[in-house]
Amino acid sequence: MSAESKWLTGIALAATVGLAGGSTLAPLNYVPKEESGLAFLPAFGVGAMIASPLVCLIWFGYHGFVIPPLFLRETLWAGILSGTLWNLSNFCALISIPALSYSIAYPMLQCALFVAGLWGIFVFKEITGYAVLVFFVAGFILICGAVCLALSEASL
Repeated sequence: MSAESKWLTGIALAATVGLAGGSTLAPLNYVPKEESGLAFLPAFGVGAMIASPLVCLIWFGYHGFVIPPLFLRETLWAGILSGTLWNLSNFCALISIPALSYSIAYPMLQCALFVAGLWGIFVFKEITGYAVLVFFVAGFILICGAVCLALSEASL
């Protein structure tokens, strides 16, 4: 694959992630006011539990990769704990949306990506050098945007 087609593939996949991730909680806009968004939390978790392995199997099948060993004994509890934390964060997100409004809460919830990036830099050493500077500039812009959203809602 040429460098240009790799770049285009990366852009297309990043846009897909943005559209899918940004639409995650969109169905809550169609929930009747008397219903709580929390009623949909179990379906959200089960959907992720079913979709994740399915996407991995499709990926491995398409690329002809052999599925690597899972090391369940070593990774099962870490996976369960991380999944529980992820679903707890979804719970908190669903609680925050009625309090702040969807248009304010959801962009602020994306600050979680910045925290995940910090883990990647400081714990897992995933990026170094100039990329770290770019990350922090983007993180600063993200946090400024979240603060502006919070202040704009407070002034209404």
